[in-house]
Amino acid sequence: MLASGWVSGQLVSISTGWTIVLGIGAGTGAVLILRWYWWRINAWSEIVATIGAAVLTFALARMHFEGNSAVVTAKTTLLTAAVTTILWLIGTFVTKPEPTEKLVSFYRRVHPSIYGWQPIAKLCPELPEVRDFSTNFSNWAAGVVMVYSALFSIGHMVFHRFGIGLLLAVVSGISAWFIFKNLSRQGWSTFSGTEPSSSTKS
Repeated sequence: MLASGWVSGQLVSISTGWTIVLGIGAGTGAVLILRWYWWRINAWSEIVATIGAAVLTFALARMHFEGNSAVVTAKTTLLTAAVTTILWLIGTFVTKPEPTEKLVSFYRRVHPSIYGWQPIAKLCPELPEVRDFSTNFSNWAAGVVMVYSALFSIGHMVFHRFGIGLLLAVVSGISAWFIFKNLSRQGWSTFSGTEPSSSTKS
């Protein structure tokens, strides 16, 4: 908290703050998502990713890259994501996995997709195997489209560009409808963990 307060005091603009958030988020995003899909990720994976992304973001901010501000941001973000991914993968494999009993408890409670959890799934043969990665991925992609379309729709309407604003609002609405239909097909009760999903196989 103190470090964040100090950094905030050094910022010269809000855009600089967003660039820092984007860089750190790009470095930690993969491990934060994959921890739900791969049993091998542990606490050290996230610690290494967080520290690595923060250090790289601030280090690269002091380096000179060719191009305009958008190009420079893209270059530093991609570089941060690539190097941080290598670092947390190394951190994952050189440290021990979480205790088996914790992994089994997590698997029983969350019931993640089988693809990255097969060693743990074998310890719970009574549970049906969940194979919903493609459905989750499509919902995630639609969610990204929904959120950004809504944000840019509002922005265009604020500046009285109602045509493109309404078009983006429609795109956002279609994306929301797509997610709703997907979740309805899976069954809303499956999110409570009380019923197996339609994408499971015993």
